[in-house]
Amino acid sequence: MNFRPLLAAAVLSLTLSACAGPMDRALVTDQGDAAYFQRLNPLFAQMTPEQQEAFNWSVSDLTIGTIHQRYPGASAREVIAGETALILQTYPERIAALQPSLQQFQQARAQLAQLRSDNIQFRIEQDFHGSQPYLKADFHNGSTLSFSTTGWVAQLYLDGADTPVASYEFTLNHRNRGGLLPGEDENHDIHLGFVTGDADWMTLEVRNARQRRIQIVPVQPGTTDLGERPYALHDPQPEIDRLQAVIAAAEKYRAVP
Repeated sequence: MNFRPLLAAAVLSLTLSACAGPMDRALVTDQGDAAYFQRLNPLFAQMTPEQQEAFNWSVSDLTIGTIHQRYPGASAREVIAGETALILQTYPERIAALQPSLQQFQQARAQLAQLRSDNIQFRIEQDFHGSQPYLKADFHNGSTLSFSTTGWVAQLYLDGADTPVASYEFTLNHRNRGGLLPGEDENHDIHLGFVTGDADWMTLEVRNARQRRIQIVPVQPGTTDLGERPYALHDPQPEIDRLQAVIAAAEKYRAVP
């Protein structure tokens, strides 16, 4: 029998393996953490900074077990190629699935922006608990929506400053009158704080200010429809932005030589 061709093939295989770059040498993923890093560390040290960045990114949310499950016996280059391909295939679908929610959120937010408050009056009264701050204001529903409750935040500005010295979030209950319907107005007297009142609205700075400006704007927390369902509770845009950033990174790293 002639073993020379087999021997030559084995020698050629060893030669090619020895000449392979650090990105193309097989990783050890089936023998535990120690064996994995024992093989990876010297290879990683030989990679270019761009290759190191690409590999670190590709395995940043993977365990060694997951790497072995997805890419048994693979090289760093193959792991990068696999992860970038997976992201470029699946993440656009995830973004598309979020688009209806984003549209609903944007529409609801635009409607909520049509809630407004005016004729705002501020006063401090005395009762048996001491000083108590109050706001009195008109609230108008300029949207096409109906509300069981509406959420608001009041901010107090002094003497022309751009930064508020006090703020207070509150929820108005419109249930007793059948809801706040499109085009309707309500007048409310709002106690700021609990039993003892919100101290930030009663400091000497507030009392002695030459000018006090109060702004009341709608907020989504506390704003519900007539079925007590929150309006636009979750904004999917940050998640869409995150997914788009990951896609951009995948496009970048799949081109690393």
